[in-house]
Formats: sequence, C-alpha cells, structure tokens
Amino acid sequence: KNPYAAEDGKFYHEPCILELIESAGSGNIISPATNKPMGNKVIHAKTIQCLIEKIISNEGVDQNHVGQHSEDTTAEKIRKTKESARDGSAKHMALLGRWHVFGEQEGMECDEIEGYRWCERAAEKGNVSGMAYQGMCLLHGYGIEKDRYEGFELLVDAANEGSAFAAYKLGSFYYAGVHGFKEDRKKAQKWLSRANSKLSELEPSERGNVHKYLSSLLGTSLSACICPLDSVPKQIPQDAPVEHIIVDSTCSVSSIGMTSANANNISKPHPTNDG
Repeated sequence: KNPYAAEDGKFYHEPCILELIESAGSGNIISPATNKPMGNKVIHAKTIQCLIEKIISNEGVDQNHVGQHSEDTTAEKIRKTKESARDGSAKHMALLGRWHVFGEQEGMECDEIEGYRWCERAAEKGNVSGMAYQGMCLLHGYGIEKDRYEGFELLVDAANEGSAFAAYKLGSFYYAGVHGFKEDRKKAQKWLSRANSKLSELEPSERGNVHKYLSSLLGTSLSACICPLDSVPKQIPQDAPVEHIIVDSTCSVSSIGMTSANANNISKPHPTNDG
C-alpha cells in the first residue's frame, strides 16, 4: 500500500521512505537497497499501487494457483538446497544449517543438532556464513554444548572474513550488552557499520535492526555509518575469561577482571579453518 519510487530506482512503503528522508535532514541519504547515496525526491507510484490492489483483491490472479505455486516453489527450493549441500556446496551447507537451527524456512523442521552439523561442515570448507552460524550455535548451545569462548572466536573470524551476519550479531550483542558481552556503543557502532556496508547479504529483519541500532547510536543520518574499520586480530588471549572478553575501540582484544582461577577454567580455543 502507498508505494513510493525513490531516486535509487526502488519502491518503498510510504512511511518508511519518508521517515528515512526526514531523519537524514540536510545530510546524505543512503539507499536501504543499494547502500549508496541517493537524492531525497520520491514519487507516488500509482500504477504499482493499482497493480498491488488488483492482486490483493484477486481480480486478475487465482488465489488457489498462487498458493499452490508458492508451495511448489518452496518445496523445490528446499530440495535443491539439500541436494547441493549433499553434493558438497559449502554455501548450501551453511544455508541448510541455518534453516535447521533457526527454523526460518517454511516446510523445514527445526533440528538444532542436524543444523549444527551442516554449519560445522560449511565452516570446515572455509565458508564464512557457516563459521558465523557455527559461532552462534556454540555461543547459545544450539545443537552442541555451549562454548562461548569458541563461539566468540568464530564470530570474530567470520566477521573479519566478510560475514555481514557475524558483524551484525557482534554489533547487536555489544549494543545490548548480552551473552557475556559488555555494553559498548563504540564497539557496537564499528561492527554494525561493517554490517551496514553489506546490507544486501542480510535478511530484511536483520537490515531493519542494523538501521535501528545505528540510528540510535548516531542520532543522525545512516550515511554516517559507513566508515573505515580497523582489522580485528584473530588471536584471542587464551587465558581471557569468557565473561570479560571485549574488543576495544581499535578492535584489539583485551580482558578485565581476570584471575588465575577463572583463567584455568577456560577451555582453549580450537583452531579454525580459514579456507
């Protein structure tokens, strides 16, 4: 309803695009679809609106056919993904693992153990998405015994290798101060900015969260989010307690509140396959 065409050539829901333009003020506007600067002119796409209304009212489309086509397409998508994963595609292994773990795909049962196995196999092949999903599994204990230390290490490795999902999760955890992460706005902004530079790789809900968190952190246009990021070292001190693993403003790893007792109780990280 009320679609508007923006200068990036994309269509947006009226309140969303107008809110984005208003929040930018006199600054540059970053396209949510292309992640590139765009102008502030929008046009009410009446033709598109009429087409949408026609489809919704079922004047030109048989609703039964639409439903059947959707079911057929979903089943085919799952079948092809499983087939590709079994044939050795790391990309499809990671996707299949995500579906099993997070239960996001309609028609797929949630199976955390099976999902973790696929994520691990993808990570072993050097797939950054598989590394990120495996890290999340370890961090939360999905399908595997919880190991927050190794989970954190995998997320950092995946983010450094280019995973938008890993960067989004790290930024979100620092933003909210959850899962053993100390709340820190600077670190949250750095990781979320990295995720913001690869929005197309994220799910719609994840993109929305990136925009929401960055807007809250910056209190200004999202154009300020794109900034150079320092490289995060892959080596984490092996004696750092999990609860206090933090990354400072230059993305170097440090720890606080460490004692010899809790350091001895921390399991050592396993080497990861960077592909």
